[in-house]
Amino acid sequence: MHAAIGLAIVLGDGDASGSPASDAAALENELVAALEPLHFELFGIRNYSNDMMAAASLVAVSLLEPRARTRAGVRAALFDFLEAFRGEGNAFFCSLAAFYGIRDGAEETNALRNLLSAPADLCARPLDPEIYRGIERRFLDDRKGRERSLHALPLGARAPSSNVWRSDPFVFDSAAGADGSICVSGVDLVLAYWMGRYSGWIPAPAEP
Repeated sequence: MHAAIGLAIVLGDGDASGSPASDAAALENELVAALEPLHFELFGIRNYSNDMMAAASLVAVSLLEPRARTRAGVRAALFDFLEAFRGEGNAFFCSLAAFYGIRDGAEETNALRNLLSAPADLCARPLDPEIYRGIERRFLDDRKGRERSLHALPLGARAPSSNVWRSDPFVFDSAAGADGSICVSGVDLVLAYWMGRYSGWIPAPAEP
């Protein structure tokens, strides 16, 4: 993530440090090389907030960078980054992939099904813990001590979040103690839907 942000600064500000142009070029080469792998994972645990910022940085640089060699390196890192989230039903990342011509029918079907499973009620309320019964667990809990599933949970089995795409989709979180007084905007869901419509992987509703 820091490599992507640093690369954007180098490309945007040029020789901001006053060092020779050759030093700036060497730094650019070093940052491009550091983009892979971009996300950090340990025993299946990731920091999804960092991953969202990393994706945004990569997309911005890949769109703005005029030099073909650098742009190709950034886009290759973005493709590898998106590949790491295959199978999670992440509609936001599906849209980023579609923008770059990366299409996977099975992944898109899974992501659309997941998006449509999101509850209409955007207020945090306790979920029935029974929905997690029989779901295979991972051997390692998250850093807050919460159990994690072996496979990504659908949005309907996850507690509301200000941005579901930067929340761990494997965590069992029944929102115990929630009373419905805290609600989220749902803009993350709307954004993923319209990005999907714009990039073409989410079809328009059938005419009545």
